[in-house]
Amino acid sequence: MRHKLFLCLLSLPVLSGCGDGDSQTTPVATTTVVTSPTRTFDPLVISATVRKTRFPAGEAIPITLNVTNTQNKTVSLVGNINFYTGYLIKQNGTKLVSGTLGGGGGSTSFVLRQYDGFSQTVYWGQLGANGLQVPAGQYTIQAFIRAAVTVDDAGITTDVETDLASLPIEITVE
Repeated sequence: MRHKLFLCLLSLPVLSGCGDGDSQTTPVATTTVVTSPTRTFDPLVISATVRKTRFPAGEAIPITLNVTNTQNKTVSLVGNINFYTGYLIKQNGTKLVSGTLGGGGGSTSFVLRQYDGFSQTVYWGQLGANGLQVPAGQYTIQAFIRAAVTVDDAGITTDVETDLASLPIEITVE
């Protein structure tokens, strides 16, 4: 019995979380996926997703564009298959920088039939137009379709960064 009591007392600091007396806890990293409200550009529904809203300086930020054809229409995207997706970063409502997935390759067509969709992820490396790390602060992120769009073989004239973009998501660079 004495042996069991000794083991229980010995293990008590481990089980109770006792340590060096420092009452501060170590923060636990959490991941919260944030999706923008959907935006409709008939017949497409567009949104963007980020995996969190606070990023340490220098961390590449993945931005996923989500596109779905919601009607019985054929939508064709004509562009470079390696970068159908672009991103737009603003601070205080002013465009700071935009970019694309990158890559090479020739022009190709991608067809979205009724209820088809696609997602593609681009990364913003937190660099401004000058190529330097942006300062800590609040930014908005949008993803957009970077391609010529036709619906049922009729071309659509659009400003891709406006009409074919997700609604903005607010993020913080720390």
